[in-house]
Amino acid sequence: MVHSIRLLTVSLVLATLSMPLTAAESDAKKPPKPKELKAAPTEVTIGQQTIRLKATLIRNRMPMIGPAAGSRDYFVLRLSTDDKAAFPADAKFTDVYAVQGENVWKAKKLEGPRGGQKGMVELVARDVPPFAGRGEINVVVQLTTAEKAKLAIRGIAKPMEVH
Repeated sequence: MVHSIRLLTVSLVLATLSMPLTAAESDAKKPPKPKELKAAPTEVTIGQQTIRLKATLIRNRMPMIGPAAGSRDYFVLRLSTDDKAAFPADAKFTDVYAVQGENVWKAKKLEGPRGGQKGMVELVARDVPPFAGRGEINVVVQLTTAEKAKLAIRGIAKPMEVH
């Protein structure tokens, strides 16, 4: 009896794991297409404030002692208001994507936001893959406002080597 219950439990778990995802579930896990990300605006408006993104790709080439855990490259993302008024406190940063050609990378974890100058917040996205060559890198920050509006803002990453 106990053996048959365990067998039934294992069978149910395996059947559940092998069920195909619905279209909505599978679409939710797919990253946006490069064309969609590159079409994001370079400024957005929240309330009465216009927000712009300045992205910097830091290529860390400093010598290290011991092996590096993951990539040492990272993005510093500065979002600022045009009028230098306080950044909208209700903005929630959800995702960061980088696009080079047809390659899309999604940040696994964001650090921040942290305040900097008045009217500006800064995010850091680490473990950036080694982008090839010197092609243009579009960075897109997705955020949600208090009104639940989903916005995306794009900037071109300027590389900076740190030796």
